[in-house]
Amino acid sequence: MSEEFTFSIKAEDTRALDEDSYNPAGLNPRSANRAVIADPVGTEINQAWIGYAADGIQVKLGRQALVLDNARFIGNVVWRQNMQTFDALQASVTSDDIKFTYAYLDQINRILGDDHPAGQWKSDSHLANLNWKVNEDVSLTGYSYLLSFKNAAANSTVTHGLFISGSRPISDSEQLTYRAEYALQREHDNSPLNYESTYSLLELGLKNKKGGLTLGREVLGSDNGTAFKTPLATAHAFNGWADLFLGTPSAGLEDLYAKVTANLPQNIKGAVVYHRFQSDVIGQTWGHELDYSAARAFGLNLNVLLKGAVFDGDSSRPDVTKFWLQTVYTF
Repeated sequence: MSEEFTFSIKAEDTRALDEDSYNPAGLNPRSANRAVIADPVGTEINQAWIGYAADGIQVKLGRQALVLDNARFIGNVVWRQNMQTFDALQASVTSDDIKFTYAYLDQINRILGDDHPAGQWKSDSHLANLNWKVNEDVSLTGYSYLLSFKNAAANSTVTHGLFISGSRPISDSEQLTYRAEYALQREHDNSPLNYESTYSLLELGLKNKKGGLTLGREVLGSDNGTAFKTPLATAHAFNGWADLFLGTPSAGLEDLYAKVTANLPQNIKGAVVYHRFQSDVIGQTWGHELDYSAARAFGLNLNVLLKGAVFDGDSSRPDVTKFWLQTVYTF
């Protein structure tokens, strides 16, 4: 039996060219009238963990990044300057076609940073995720997430869910992709709420070497005035890049979307996404959003990303336009 011990420690430092030009989630009173961008200035130990691996068994203890499935419920929010990490024990067992992951979360280190009153959540949470690779084209996953937060009780939830995903060749050069998911959530432990909300997703795609088209419908339901919650998600990746639905409206959210990706000339990877947002229970249209991006790698070390979001609001929701220029150099 082969065994391996590993360890890792990572620090991060975030600086702003002009800290008064944006609102880092309330940490700078001089910028209170500016747009909120949750990237506070600061220096932190981002990760510090030890790991053990032996013949299909992996264990990791300490401050670590944790992503399950597509990060819709458990993610590291890597888009932000200060990513989300977990003080946790994580263990997984993998065989030829089954992987089971369990994690105990003692503390959530959120993107707001150590200096923010809500920057850390004290946790007593359990995660269980079982993936079965039925065959080369089909995967079935079930999960149970029991979240309990001592200083964020309204986010204490228990969620049980199941999804099937996969792909099917329809020609020599094209594939049909799909994902269908359903989850049920209710209050848990110290939560002051009383509700039972559902989550559903239906997604169908077509892809080839030139790009792809994906159509989808995602619904975060509402019950008794409380919507389905995803407090540990990488939320920026879902429901529009304008980040207007990081927290689900109390009436719930239905997101109808279409995404086109393309491999363009000059090795540029492009994407355009259209969203139509409306409530789940009161019949209101929240608005429409168009997202777009273009990314290119220059050699092995430099990547450049142009990205934008244009939200056209309804039902008293304001219009929002955002634009990003991002460069990443690795060495």
